Amino acid sequence: MIEDLCRKIKDKRKEAGYSIEDIVKKTKLHPSVIKDIENCNLGAITPIYIKGFIKIYASFLGIEVKDELEQIKTGIDSKIKNPRQRKQSGQNPVIKFFKVIFQTFAKIPPRVRKNILLIGLSLIILWFGFLGVRFSFRKVLGFFRNRPKTEKQEPVKNPAEEPAKELKEPAQSVTRPIGQSGQISASLTLKKPCYMKAISDGKVVFEGVLNKGEVETWKADKELKFEIRDGSAVYLEVDGEPIPKLSSIHKPIKIIINSSGITVNK
Repeated sequence: MIEDLCRKIKDKRKEAGYSIEDIVKKTKLHPSVIKDIENCNLGAITPIYIKGFIKIYASFLGIEVKDELEQIKTGIDSKIKNPRQRKQSGQNPVIKFFKVIFQTFAKIPPRVRKNILLIGLSLIILWFGFLGVRFSFRKVLGFFRNRPKTEKQEPVKNPAEEPAKELKEPAQSVTRPIGQSGQISASLTLKKPCYMKAISDGKVVFEGVLNKGEVETWKADKELKFEIRDGSAVYLEVDGEPIPKLSSIHKPIKIIINSSGITVNK
């Protein structure tokens, strides 16, 4: 009997002191195949490989299975389920669901089916049209939100029509004495991340990106130069004294500090 052969194989393995892992290493059979053979669960093994797997396992343990293999050949159908039935019993629920939907749809009259398909196609077209309009609207809205703001230009007035006023010195040029202590010292405070280059007495001492909140100080004997990609991102102090706002919009500026004063090129 097939059950006797399976039991004999299992007992022989235990008697020889082999574990399942040992059999796997020696025979290269999968652990699930070894367990199925020992438990006579042959229905879980592909029918075409059953005889070969049993022969490999039994030969390793030194068990003759010639007569038993013939018995397996004649009695195999009683131990193995129909592969088609086993496949159907383990069918994916999603596949079953769509199969039922398809069968139900096939029973609907052709004219009704045509109307349903037209309605479904129309809904799909409307949905994609809605997505396209929504995407375009967001693009236009983002363009107006991110458009750079330009400074308002005040109307030019005729000086003759207004009373004379005291002229103020422009913010980009400061002519007060610099470096009275023997060295020129300048500090930059970053209001937002910005790329810049610092040059002290003709030598580049820094080139890179400074992050928001960082404060850096540079010194020079004769002249300091700064090339800043965004003039609105920095706050400048020279010899410990604050300098008026360098720029109110995002644009590159160059700063030159020497004994003659401070020059800002915008």
